[in-house]
Amino acid sequence: MNLRAKNLLAAVAVKNNGDWNKEYLCIKNKEMLTDEEIEKVSHLADQVVTILDEDYPMTWKSSAKPPLILFYKGGERSILDEMNWFSPQKILMSSVSVLDDGKDPQTKKIVNDILGHDGFIAIPELDSGNIVLKNKTQSLTLSEYPDGVYDANSKEQRLRVIQVSVGLCGKLFVGINEDASTVGIAVSSALNNGRDVYVVPTSLGTAYENNKFLREGANIALDWRDVMPEKDDDEDDDDN
Repeated sequence: MNLRAKNLLAAVAVKNNGDWNKEYLCIKNKEMLTDEEIEKVSHLADQVVTILDEDYPMTWKSSAKPPLILFYKGGERSILDEMNWFSPQKILMSSVSVLDDGKDPQTKKIVNDILGHDGFIAIPELDSGNIVLKNKTQSLTLSEYPDGVYDANSKEQRLRVIQVSVGLCGKLFVGINEDASTVGIAVSSALNNGRDVYVVPTSLGTAYENNKFLREGANIALDWRDVMPEKDDDEDDDDN
């Protein structure tokens, strides 16, 4: 990708604090950027993933409001190449966006088992604005938001982080998550857009809304096989 084009996208993101709508309007209206604004972000050229890069995930390109640019926060970028080795359909079948506070041991086991059976997961971190991509051996942390501008108290920004994560993956897995309002919107959106949603049931009387999601059409998840039945079928075929 042309280095100046990458710097331009980085400058647009920094100028608009990672707000996708403002970035889009900036590009659509062909707003001029000063040389100073572009030079200011030139050091970020090797620390961004843009929609114009060859390793940008195909599933994001076909999602609503695909990220125009994401800032590299750490890990191994090669995981993106690995994603693009497979067809979009195969990635959709084996990729799971995970919403979970990490406090429930059984839920954590399901997530670890998904990874252990060659699944790919994306974890939206709502307190930092990061999205952590993982497979069995690699991880990568990205964010649409430049350093210091993400507002963890903004419901709009928290929802955007989830939407970007879900847009990358074919499935949404909801474990124990205290942000019921934002998660509820994400679940409804995923169901309305034909995404498979899997939810860990909770005890009656708890504050979590997992059982409500199940009544709305989500699938129950008791172990990794519920979330990735095609992987379980593949293993049964290998055994035979």
